Amino acid sequence: MLANFEEILIAIPDPGSKSHFSEAVRCYESGALRAAIVSAYIALCFDLVAKLKSMAELGDGKAKQEYGKIENFNEQVRAGNQEVIKNILEFERGLIELFHRDFEFLDNHEYTELVRLRDDRNRCAHPTFLDTGGAYVPSPELARLHIRNAGLFVLAQPPKHGRAAIQSLKSLITSQFFPSDEALAIERLKGSEIANARTPLINGMVDEITFGWPDPSHEFHHQFSAMTALGALTHLHRAPALSRIRENVLKLLKRTDGDSVHLGAYLAVRFPDIGNSVDSVSLATLSAWLMQLNDEYTSNLVSLALQISGLRAQALAKVSSLTAAQMQRQFLPPPPEVLARAVALYCECPNWTDANAVARICAIPLAQFMSPEQIDDIFRAASGGGSDLKGSHELPNFLYELYAKNPIDNGKLDELIAKYELTTYRNIALSRIASLFVDGQSPPAQ
Repeated sequence: MLANFEEILIAIPDPGSKSHFSEAVRCYESGALRAAIVSAYIALCFDLVAKLKSMAELGDGKAKQEYGKIENFNEQVRAGNQEVIKNILEFERGLIELFHRDFEFLDNHEYTELVRLRDDRNRCAHPTFLDTGGAYVPSPELARLHIRNAGLFVLAQPPKHGRAAIQSLKSLITSQFFPSDEALAIERLKGSEIANARTPLINGMVDEITFGWPDPSHEFHHQFSAMTALGALTHLHRAPALSRIRENVLKLLKRTDGDSVHLGAYLAVRFPDIGNSVDSVSLATLSAWLMQLNDEYTSNLVSLALQISGLRAQALAKVSSLTAAQMQRQFLPPPPEVLARAVALYCECPNWTDANAVARICAIPLAQFMSPEQIDDIFRAASGGGSDLKGSHELPNFLYELYAKNPIDNGKLDELIAKYELTTYRNIALSRIASLFVDGQSPPAQ
């Protein structure tokens, strides 16, 4: 089914191109089919020139060279040189080839279809192209197809440079050998086309990732490697990448499907420069998204949201209701508020089953970050009987983690353990026998 003209019109970013496309559509709807095809070709040429100018302004050398020809033609026309008209027409006739061959903006199929548009435009506009003696009469279906192709293939597309480079990068990122660690991904991308990329290619890759991840038909759909690559790309080209990501975040947050909103929100909190600069409409969407989070990554996302001034109040409210299950994927060093919540959850365990679960999920993984005061709170809860930490076989493992990774002085830790009469559990921890206990079995009483 052919795309609806209104859908294409909405997707066209350039106001001038929108106007030209609308003119072609009006001709089609009024039955002026030859005029519709001519207008579609005019819209195509105007948009390609606008894209050429945009790419030149962004620093593309080839685009600067080609757009310089247009400026030179215009200067000669203003000077009264009518001979240059034939050069202008020749340049116009080569626009499609230029964008296909030199800029790789068009693939082979798109190029073929647009050449057909140019040929049919000539049949419509130049009677001398015909040997039938009568006017060329295109069908409504053909006119509609040409308008659709001009809109979808060119007018609705950003001025991206290097389709081949983009495809190569997509293949790299989806490869099983692309690093999952962002630091290694940065090194890998330094050896790719993106290393010394100009803004058009950077924008093109940001678009592929940010709009591809929520799209079920795209290679990047729900691909972790795509997010790793986006982080690495942003490290290599921070200013242009962040600028483009911000534009796309605002678009994603205006959508209604869950994947688009989730990605837009994640990127907004992942990059504070973006999250702290969104408009009030987007901020309202972010607030609703934050309060609805309920999976094992929740605490990690809340940790990021705490950095966004417009979300901090909602993030603090979310912290107060975090469960242990929502803290399973706390990969980031926890902010003080999240760490305090983990300590409170561990201190409040009413039975040894909960104590074991909370210890495994958040207390042990976060033990290395706990302050002496927080450790004191946990030991007091274990000794005071308000929780069932002593009845849990994970308590020795928690103590071992403190000795192994927490910066607290071991002598100070020994004092706290002795103060709360937890020496038996310390001995179990240091003898490394805590792992021998199975679920449902408690360590020996003191």
